[in-house]
Amino acid sequence: MTDNDLARVTGGGNIRRIEVSRDLHAPIDRVWKALTESDQISQWWHTGIIDRQEGGRIALDMGENCEPGAPSLDGVIKVFRPPHIFEFTWNESDKDTVIVRFELLELTSETTRVTIISHADKASLLVVAVGWHEIIDRLSTFISTGTFAPAPNDQQLATLAEKYQALFAER
Repeated sequence: MTDNDLARVTGGGNIRRIEVSRDLHAPIDRVWKALTESDQISQWWHTGIIDRQEGGRIALDMGENCEPGAPSLDGVIKVFRPPHIFEFTWNESDKDTVIVRFELLELTSETTRVTIISHADKASLLVVAVGWHEIIDRLSTFISTGTFAPAPNDQQLATLAEKYQALFAER
């Protein structure tokens, strides 16, 4: 991992924008399917359902593969524009609903830039940045190898958290 792989955090005040990107060696349609098809997303993130339309439901069972206390994903798809934009709420019924946006950009016929955009309050910034970093790494592994990428171990997460703490200290 290089520092270029770290999420970009912008904004001031209590709410910050988090944006993490990767260029994946795969056609845009392959990446789109990995993000939006239930049988695909279960191979790199979690099992669940994705009702592939605006207003549809997205629900992922975080279960045992997630850190204790992690919020489950049960939301509504707000934007579904194949193969470029997939936006949904995380915990639609929660008072702290978060909007998550995946943007795909075709760089070449075999290279796709995927960007995850969300927002977090200052207190949860570290956890959210590390989480999205880990998710995009897992997607990248799945796209490049076709195999499930397990969540990082505690030492890997600690190292990643240290990098983000240093980045945030510079701001």
